[in-house]
Amino acid sequence: MKLIDFVNKFNEKKTIRTQRLMDMKKYYVSMYRVHMVRLYDKGYISDPTRMNTKEIYSNIEELGIRSMFTVTGVIELSSRMAMYSYYKNYSNAEAREFLDILYNVLRYGEYIDDIDKLYDSCGFASCTKMPLSLGLRLKGARVVSKTEYNISRAIIACFQDAIHTTDEYCFNDDLWTLAMQELGIPEDEWEKDGLFDKDLSHEQEIDFMELLLDGIVPASGKYKDTLEKWLYEHKWTNRGFTVSSNGLFEYLFSAKSNEIFEISTTLLNSLSKEGKKVWGMSGSKFWVEREIETYNIPMSTVCVVCGDEDEVMFDGGALNGYTGEVYPIEYVQSEGIHCIGCPVELYISPKDKGLFYDLEEVDIQADSWFKLNIQNLDFYGSNETIPRPKKALFKPGSLEEKLYFMYEDSLRGKLVGELPTLEGFEAAKKVVMKAIG
Repeated sequence: MKLIDFVNKFNEKKTIRTQRLMDMKKYYVSMYRVHMVRLYDKGYISDPTRMNTKEIYSNIEELGIRSMFTVTGVIELSSRMAMYSYYKNYSNAEAREFLDILYNVLRYGEYIDDIDKLYDSCGFASCTKMPLSLGLRLKGARVVSKTEYNISRAIIACFQDAIHTTDEYCFNDDLWTLAMQELGIPEDEWEKDGLFDKDLSHEQEIDFMELLLDGIVPASGKYKDTLEKWLYEHKWTNRGFTVSSNGLFEYLFSAKSNEIFEISTTLLNSLSKEGKKVWGMSGSKFWVEREIETYNIPMSTVCVVCGDEDEVMFDGGALNGYTGEVYPIEYVQSEGIHCIGCPVELYISPKDKGLFYDLEEVDIQADSWFKLNIQNLDFYGSNETIPRPKKALFKPGSLEEKLYFMYEDSLRGKLVGELPTLEGFEAAKKVVMKAIG
């Protein structure tokens, strides 16, 4: 098959259910808040229920993490920059810890944004399901999205069932070879460390080559001058870094389109012959389906339902997994409060559910409930006994017992448990919620 044939296959319409978007949104918000709580617990932020970028900027400055700055001197808060900085600062244990948590906050935050854009741009608020395609197209040899939402693992998850996820494949190794040829780097140097960034290994430079070769981050390696000369001739028109065209990574997709067509088509056909299902691609990345082996089960620390009155969620609501401040969709609509994105569905009792908007997606400027009412989050120590409700006695080895132990672990600060399957999960969750009260 040719590349265009694969793109057409990726774009085949599938029926997407609004419930699937809400399920994925709740999972990503829950995981986002797990890592916001980690930032809070380590003293990096003052409120885990609302992102304060000023506090993040201050931490970056105080920890001396210069690698979060782009070549123009601006901090870029993205998961890619956070992971790039993680490797750049690997020898600094404190910076590494902060960047590891920040990476996960930003990663899940980006997934949330993607789902919100999908929800809003396609009008899922007014339907329970709709036929939809990924909306991919060819731009030179590069596959890009022609929709308002990014093509990402989160978007593809909305097209999948609950037992599958995706792994990411790419052909950056081949792009690296083309880039070396374009720059005239001697072939015996191509696999050496630190060609453009003195702090990175060869493998890491390939992983982050779009940041390096497009001149997004400052170069510092052996061939720094060679790369910058190319960028000045092709991208930067003066010292003010005015963008006149693409950096080297983007340039390859047009200047080396024949080679890239062959590379991507060969890889796609190879994956197809192996029986792997490829869901889509963007740039040099492919998303390939696989069965989920282990399910993350996030737990809540605190959840408050705000509106005419503020009410803390029942203790068993910890199994919702959601930490934060929410507003009932009915309240938001009746008060005419501007909101964006996909609502989340939460249990408000072991039997009943409601739809809510998260604090970060409603236009409410007041201080958060957490900031006004919580001085700190206290977790039980490893040797402290957690009082166990009388009804929370379950058959040893049962799913209910496993979920209850996850709840106890969350009270000690471990906010994510694991299960090998979700079979029977919802029914068991209701039982445990009721027992906890």
